[in-house]
Amino acid sequence: MKRKITSKLYEWKNMSDGRMPLLIYGARQVGKTFEMREFGSLYYKNTIYVNFETDERIGKYFETDIHADHVIAVLEKYYQAKIVPENTLIIFDEIQMCERALTSLKYFSEEAPEYHVMAAGSLLGEPGKIFISGWKSSDADHVSNGFGRGVVGKRKTDAYRHDPGTL
Repeated sequence: MKRKITSKLYEWKNMSDGRMPLLIYGARQVGKTFEMREFGSLYYKNTIYVNFETDERIGKYFETDIHADHVIAVLEKYYQAKIVPENTLIIFDEIQMCERALTSLKYFSEEAPEYHVMAAGSLLGEPGKIFISGWKSSDADHVSNGFGRGVVGKRKTDAYRHDPGTL
């Protein structure tokens, strides 16, 4: 069964203006990682998969400079792969394990929106200026109502949110 999240991810991928990093958050073991990796294999020529829980070394590279150009250079060297906007999906998994990586999403949004960056984590709050989505494993249609942009620190927002208690 194809989850409706796939169509939402496809919409995000094909945005021509204003694409921001995508943050998928929800309870553990609901399929966040599977969906991101599967989407990367189907719709991108290359995927850079970073797991901050299983590879603690990569997190150390975020301790100094978290601007997008620096992060891209680090990832290219670390994974020995060229990152090409539009052709490469960058996945930050278990991003709650590296607070500076989470903060770097802001710089991707502001400085380098041409890069396709997805992140996933459990028990995350709302970091702002990124797309936000969540779903339950028992409800494949959970994300069918869409998602939008959220900006923390401003009252007006059209972000799609689910009460974390329902995940």
